[in-house]
Amino acid sequence: MLCSRSEAGAARSDGAIVHITSASALPQAVAQSVKRSEYMPPKKKRAAAQTVKSSPMKRLRRGAKAKAAEDEPDKFTKFFNAYRSPGTEEIGPEGITKLCQDLGLDPANRKVLVLAWKLRAQRQGFFTREEFCRGMMDLGASDPQHLRRVLDSLEQGVISSSSQFQPFCVYAFKFCLTEPAQRIIDLETAAQMLSIAMAGCPHVEPFTQFLMQQADYKTVNMDQWTGFLRFSQDVKPDCSNFDEAQAWPLLLDNYVEWRRKLS
Repeated sequence: MLCSRSEAGAARSDGAIVHITSASALPQAVAQSVKRSEYMPPKKKRAAAQTVKSSPMKRLRRGAKAKAAEDEPDKFTKFFNAYRSPGTEEIGPEGITKLCQDLGLDPANRKVLVLAWKLRAQRQGFFTREEFCRGMMDLGASDPQHLRRVLDSLEQGVISSSSQFQPFCVYAFKFCLTEPAQRIIDLETAAQMLSIAMAGCPHVEPFTQFLMQQADYKTVNMDQWTGFLRFSQDVKPDCSNFDEAQAWPLLLDNYVEWRRKLS
């Protein structure tokens, strides 16, 4: 069916329908559109993107940094391999003994225990590749000379800060546990580890002597271990301020009684 010129018409443009009220309105609409375009500012052309070229010196510096980053893990791996047990991915007792010799330290020195703590070592006498390389990377030490200087600083930080000393001593107890379900350590092991971890504490020598002389206990548990840590920090060397009303492990009550009998 045809539509008259006076009726509303429809025109398709790209699939969309545009409504026109009448044929006479078309010239007026076009004129208004042209008039509006006179006041519209011309579109600005986008400036072509400029390519910034880096200088040869900058490229050289970036290349040097990238090469250093690639070589960074290699020096820690080389450090590890110097002590690695042949055919394994760990440093064993012989390698640790050699490392201690290169550090100028006795294996029973507290600095060696601090090192194991910082490496988050899981077994006494062993450092895995992951433990050693990750730990040395964190410490920034890639040779024995640098590591020795780092350990001097680390030990001072441990003994001077209670926020570090307590977790360090807890680690020392757990480091003595050799079985998955083990929760206690024998008296001899406890005495040896106390002498290392808490070296310099006035109570350590008499307490370890008491442990080896008394007959009521054969082992030490975590509660008794941390109890002695708190005891050594709060109680005077002569035990004169010991408060029996506090909830101390019975082992420590017996220790104070033993001390008083000696005096």
